[in-house]
Amino acid sequence: MTAQPEQLAAALSLSRRGGKFSPEPVEVPAEFSDDALALRFTAEHGNDLRYTSAWGRWNRWDGHRWTEDDTLRVYDLARGTCRDSAGECNKKNVAQR
Repeated sequence: MTAQPEQLAAALSLSRRGGKFSPEPVEVPAEFSDDALALRFTAEHGNDLRYTSAWGRWNRWDGHRWTEDDTLRVYDLARGTCRDSAGECNKKNVAQR
């Protein structure tokens, strides 16, 4: 699934406002920047993953409750997001922009 600019803007809007949606316009970062990758990851997996800094761990929603991600699945998902973006970036029409 590829996150669209509208989804990235919505994720950015939510993250900057403590999870509360606001219709205010927000800046969308450059298409393949670190910020854009983080927002894309959030748009793709934000409903099922949470990082709790106080605990220093990732948690995933199993459909009933939040459980600790002790399999490092989140790193595989992040790697997949980066690889998908790299593949898009290397397409001829994108590389010429």
